[in-house]
Amino acid sequence: MTDKIKVLIADQSRQFCKDVHEYLVREGSFLCDDCCDGAEAVTKARAIQPDFVICDVWLPGTDGVRLIKAINDVLPKDRHPEYIVTTVVGNQNIYIEADEAGAAYCMVKPLDNEVLAERMKRLYNMKKGTLKPGAHIDRDNDIETQVTKIIHQIGVPAHIKGYQYLRCAILMAVADRSQKSTKRRHRALKGRYATR
Repeated sequence: MTDKIKVLIADQSRQFCKDVHEYLVREGSFLCDDCCDGAEAVTKARAIQPDFVICDVWLPGTDGVRLIKAINDVLPKDRHPEYIVTTVVGNQNIYIEADEAGAAYCMVKPLDNEVLAERMKRLYNMKKGTLKPGAHIDRDNDIETQVTKIIHQIGVPAHIKGYQYLRCAILMAVADRSQKSTKRRHRALKGRYATR
């Protein structure tokens, strides 16, 4: 890939913007800009015409769904970016609204920046015609998405204490199904989440 992927990050959390921005730039395939409110996001989108907009579902002055519509209104149709809507709350209605507005993904925070980068590169290559839909599907990312959806379907909200622990434990169990690894998984989770 010779072209850098242009990304606009719109989130009221300056720390979130900084973390994602730094990771993507360090990864090497991305050029990034960020902002903290909806009006600034529309202005920057018009100026830089990004390939991707990563936006929080709630921003000062607007929400993620209205932001998608506002940016699409100021850009030519052939320059509409792909949208990744982020949220700390796992709510099915948010996913449905974001999908209907045109979001490619809706991801629950905290994000795995590596997964985020891979998804954007895959979508970018599909859009440019260098990767056909269905080719090289990253099964790990599909499993992660499926686990997240199942957890939400059974009614576990993403903002409760223990959500990430549960999600991580399930993903670890799926990755290594041997019974002998149960103690290893427990030790890894214990260290990662400072539990007893």
